[in-house]
Amino acid sequence: MILRLGLGLLAWVVLGVLALTPWWERIEENNFDWLTIMTSPGTADSPITIVGIDEPSFAEFQRQWPWPRSMHGALIDRLKEEGAKVIALDVLFLEPSTPQADTALADAIRRAGNVVLAAEWEQRSDGYIDQQREILPLRSLLDAGAATGVAKVPLSGACIRRFPAFDNAFGRAVLDTAGIHVDPAQLPRQPMIRYAGPAKSFSYVSYYQALNPKEFLPRGFFKDRIVLVGMVLDNASQLGIDLYCTPYAWQNRRFMPGVEINANVIDAAMHKRVIAELDPMLKLALLALLALASFCAFRRWSPARAGLLLALLAGGTAGASWALFAFANRWWPVFAPLAGIFVTWLGSGAAAFLEERRKRAEVRRAFGHYVSPAVIEQMLAQPERLRLGGERREVTLLFSDLAGFTSISEKLDPEEVAEIMNFYLTEMGAIVIGQNGTLDKFIGDAVMAFWNAPLDDPDHALHACEAALKMQQAMRAVNDALRRKGMAELSMRIGVHTGMAVVGNMGSTERFDYTAIGDSVNLAARLEGANKVYGTGILVSGATADALRGRLPLRHMDRVRLKGKSEAVEVYTLEEAPEGNDAAIAAWRTRAWDESERLWRKVLEANPSDSLASLYLERIEGGRGQAPEEDWDGAFTLDAK
Repeated sequence: MILRLGLGLLAWVVLGVLALTPWWERIEENNFDWLTIMTSPGTADSPITIVGIDEPSFAEFQRQWPWPRSMHGALIDRLKEEGAKVIALDVLFLEPSTPQADTALADAIRRAGNVVLAAEWEQRSDGYIDQQREILPLRSLLDAGAATGVAKVPLSGACIRRFPAFDNAFGRAVLDTAGIHVDPAQLPRQPMIRYAGPAKSFSYVSYYQALNPKEFLPRGFFKDRIVLVGMVLDNASQLGIDLYCTPYAWQNRRFMPGVEINANVIDAAMHKRVIAELDPMLKLALLALLALASFCAFRRWSPARAGLLLALLAGGTAGASWALFAFANRWWPVFAPLAGIFVTWLGSGAAAFLEERRKRAEVRRAFGHYVSPAVIEQMLAQPERLRLGGERREVTLLFSDLAGFTSISEKLDPEEVAEIMNFYLTEMGAIVIGQNGTLDKFIGDAVMAFWNAPLDDPDHALHACEAALKMQQAMRAVNDALRRKGMAELSMRIGVHTGMAVVGNMGSTERFDYTAIGDSVNLAARLEGANKVYGTGILVSGATADALRGRLPLRHMDRVRLKGKSEAVEVYTLEEAPEGNDAAIAAWRTRAWDESERLWRKVLEANPSDSLASLYLERIEGGRGQAPEEDWDGAFTLDAK
């Protein structure tokens, strides 16, 4: 008990120290991001309108960037005529263009009298001292009456979360021009942005619409509005400008234009909705209080009671953080407290759990390297079954193999072959396990798996087929790795069959595996190879198709007689059948060559790359003029394994 208490106290002290480090701050910023997403209204109730220099405007003007400054001057005139309160251009005018264009822009600024232009920071270093200086717009534009401020907002980690230094910020200049006074001294220390929502949360129009408001916009659309003009491109990689990570990148994987980030800064400052982080001493006090509560809660261990108290403590802590953020504009970073609660819960239960499960852990260590987790659990539940032999039961078997991997591996270093193979087998194995399958073995680049053993699975055929589909989807990641190495892509063939097999521990008394043997195993392996004939990635037997009961799309392919087998097997692939597919196969089996050919040509006309239609047309051509065999049943004999 004393040792457990000491270790728990040490863990909380370590977390308290970590919580004050910049490294942990990067972790806690993820908490800020999720709180921002959960508490933001989604749309801004604000007098701000964004005029986007966007793709529709580029398409409308048919011009490369930068556009003539006379065009910006015309935009300023239109916005002023429409009654805009402030016209702020988040566009840099640091260098002269043409005298006529610069003069036109300056004249428009002078006429408007309410224009704000963006300035820029320049970072300089002589090897000893880093210096920053503000680079202002052209003197002629400032002399015309333009206000200015630095538009760049500093990064916090990889994303923008914190306010800029407000003394010379773009947002400060906009608010001053609008006659809205915000005292920087009243802002909290290191204030954070209260985002209104993801990109396009503010009132928004395209540049070309704002340039001709009478045609595209309602009367008075810009009246008394704070208008921000800037780049709003979905993909500005070719320009390399003005798209930044914000908390919403977690949600939609999209960056936010710089002009909209400035809109969020202005809106938050205007409405005094600025987030302030809790004082460090208050955070440490709360951490200590939660540490004491956790020790008291988990002192006496009971799994159900401890789980309930864990949920209450963690949920209460997270809920308090959310309430402070949503209603008091205060951010309490809670990853450290939550980690402490969890570590205390885990540590309190670990000793009792490890002691109770010591023998079970020994079994896992002994057998975990060569049998599946499901088999281990059955061994633990029924240790008497740990013997040679097996049981006969219906299973669904899956075999997969990579086409062409041998030739590709000859061109790669052994380390690269191992890297690709390990990645591929890890992905495929995880899919099998994730679909309730038993991963039997890896045979080179082949995978063998089965379902409905050792544990019962009423939907074993469905789960096996779903695994086959997911395995084919996962091949994209493998091929991406090959493309990066300049290698040709690989394809995978999969065969699936449902039938009876002997399943159990097979081997010697010293070394054995849990596996399946029998004719059904061989049939599944042959179906994998039969994909080469039909140009398919997955082939399933008729028995598997019947067990699916219409829950996955199926296309009837053929009746095949595999090498060494006397009975023919119906085969299918997991895709929608084209119109006329089954009728064409039926005509083939009755030797109605003309009708079958007509139907297959109709399939081929709809999809010229349909390999099955081409295959049957070749067979029809070869079948004409030949006397039918006495026992001909329309089955195709596959000689290859």
